[in-house]
Amino acid sequence: MSLINDALQRVQAVQRARENSDHPTGVDWQPAPVPRSGPAPWILLASGMCLGAGLILVGFWWREHAREQTPAAAATAGAAAVIHGLALQSNPAPALPQTEASGVGVVPARADKPVGLANPPGPVAAASSDRSAAPEAPSPTPTPASPPTGQPEPSPADPLTGPVPLAVPDLKLQGLIYHPERPVAVLNHRSVGPGETVQGWTVVRIEPRCVIVTGYGRTNVLELP
Repeated sequence: MSLINDALQRVQAVQRARENSDHPTGVDWQPAPVPRSGPAPWILLASGMCLGAGLILVGFWWREHAREQTPAAAATAGAAAVIHGLALQSNPAPALPQTEASGVGVVPARADKPVGLANPPGPVAAASSDRSAAPEAPSPTPTPASPPTGQPEPSPADPLTGPVPLAVPDLKLQGLIYHPERPVAVLNHRSVGPGETVQGWTVVRIEPRCVIVTGYGRTNVLELP
């Protein structure tokens, strides 16, 4: 047993010597520096999405702002046009002086009479004065054309005359036999039932004490005396 223990101790001593030769002593051990990693990919993605959403919101705001400015500019232009029109109405342009008609001739200046000429004879002067003093004859007024002879003039229509209204015949209820299914009434010596006509009157309904008729645009209720 002692031999075996000695052999084991020698083997262990050899192994320890080998281990000491593989790892020399006196080496200064230091931790290796940890490499720094960049930003995570999801952070970059979130930043890009936020930037895109911000650009979209800015675009929508700019479009709405432009739409609001367009009606305001149109209203301002319309107000300016109205103010200009009112100013023109309050201060109209001066009217140009109207010239006389071109048909009016210019009266030439009267020449002086030559010395030695006498006045025109009396009859000629009188004739000229009569012509200037004579008034213009009035133009004849047109007379209305008379109707041809032999035809009488049409008489004006009388607005009061019109179609004579027809006389509404009078009905008298002389008798009545009431039955829920077949009632009969005697009107002007004639037996009638519902729906029949007497002198333009139509029997609408027969009741125990009266008869209802219609006609000539009215409705009458006939009762027994």
